[in-house]
Amino acid sequence: MRLGSVIDIVGGELINSSSISHFNEVKFDSKSIKNGDLFIAMDKNFIDEAINNGAYGILFDEDIECKKNLDIAFIKVDSIFNASLKLLRLILLSKSYKFYLINSLMFELSQYIITSKKIIFLSESNLINFHKIVTSEDDTIFFSTDENFLNIIWPRYHKIDKKSEKLQVIKEYLFESTISFEDEFIYKAKIAPIFLNDLSKLLNFCTKNSIDFSLKSLNFIKHFEPIFIDKNLFIKDFFKSNRVLIIEPDINLFIKEVSFLIENTKWAKTILFLPSQKNGIKIENIKFFKNTQELIKILKTEDFNFSLIGGLSSNEIKPLLNKKIEEYTLF
Repeated sequence: MRLGSVIDIVGGELINSSSISHFNEVKFDSKSIKNGDLFIAMDKNFIDEAINNGAYGILFDEDIECKKNLDIAFIKVDSIFNASLKLLRLILLSKSYKFYLINSLMFELSQYIITSKKIIFLSESNLINFHKIVTSEDDTIFFSTDENFLNIIWPRYHKIDKKSEKLQVIKEYLFESTISFEDEFIYKAKIAPIFLNDLSKLLNFCTKNSIDFSLKSLNFIKHFEPIFIDKNLFIKDFFKSNRVLIIEPDINLFIKEVSFLIENTKWAKTILFLPSQKNGIKIENIKFFKNTQELIKILKTEDFNFSLIGGLSSNEIKPLLNKKIEEYTLF
C-alpha cells in the first residue's frame, strides 16, 4: 500500500520528512510488526516496540515525540479509530471473509464444539478484533455477538437461524441432555434442554459450511450454570447434593429460564434472586439483594432445593462459597 494512498484514505498528515513510499502490510499488534509494515498506534505505548520490530510507518492521533533520526513515516490523524475503520474496510474489500452475528449462547457453545481454525471469535476489544481481521486467511468466518461493531465494519453480516433436522433429543434432564446427531451419540451431554434450540442452529451451520466440530467437547456454559452446594454453602461435586445454585448473568435469559425451572421443579422448593437495581422486573415471589454479601446471607437462612440467581456471573459468586459459616451469619 502506497504512503500517498494511506494518507488520502485516512485523511492524515505526514508530519516529518521520510523516504518511505509504501508499506507491506497494515498491523495493529506491535509484536507482529515486520520490516515494511504500517503500525496503527491505537495505544501509543507500543510505538517503540513497533519501530524496533521494523515498522516503516506509524499512524497515530495523540501527541508523540517524532524520532527525526529514523526514516519512518509518521502520519497523524484526527481519530485513530475512524482512520482504522477506513483502512479496515479497504482491506475487507480484497478478502473473502464472512461475518456472523450470533447470540451469546451460540458464541459460547461454538467455542466448545468447533474444532476448525476457519472460525475466528471476535472479542469486546476493538484492537484485538482489528488485529484478528487483518491477519486472518481468506475464507475465514468471524463470529461476533456485537451487532453495533458489525454494523460499523461490515453491515452485510449474516445470522444463524435455521435448525438442524438431524439433532435428535433422546432424553431431557434439568441440566443435561442425551442427544444424537448423525452417527454421534452423547449420553447426558452437559447442556440444558433449554439451549438445544441454539445448539441445533449451530450444528446446521457447521454441516452446511463444512466446519469441523465435536459434540464430545460439550460442557456447561456460563448460562444456567449449576453449582451444587451443601447447607453451609460449600461447593459439592455435580449431583452430590440436593441444593443447587443456578447462575444466569443475562437478565433476558433469566426471565426465560424462570418458567423452564419452575415447570421442571414442581416437586422442589425453588427461589429466585435478582440484584436490587433490577426490581422493575415483575416476576412472582422474586427476592432482591443489594450485593453479593447480602445474597450469601439470605442463602444461609433460606431452605431451598434450587436457587436461580440472575444478574451475576459464577466468577462473582464462587469466591464467596466454601467460606467459614461465621463469615455470613446475620448477627
